[in-house]
This record gives sequence, C-alpha cells and structure tokens, in this order.
Amino acid sequence: GGIGVAFYPEDAHTDDELMKCADLAMYETKQSGRNQISFYFTALSQKAKQF
Repeated sequence: GGIGVAFYPEDAHTDDELMKCADLAMYETKQSGRNQISFYFTALSQKAKQF
C-alpha cells in the first residue's frame, strides 16, 4: 500500500478538495511502487486533468 498526503489550507480549502488532493497523491504512490508516501503538489492536479 501507499499513503497520499495533502495539507490544509495549503493544498485545499474544503474537506472534499483535501481528500481529492490526498487521493491524487496516493495514486501517484501506487504508480511509483509499494510502501511509499507521496505528498500532493499542484503538478499532480494538472497531470490528472490530462486524463
């Protein structure tokens, strides 16, 4: 498994936005390998919009 981390209020201003940011970071972790931690950053959001 992996963990995605996002920070309030730096990454999001609502609980829904914060969960979405943490989810994006978690999916990035899963692509990178197991047993890792990924932190949300704006480029992840831009990457997700491409799909």
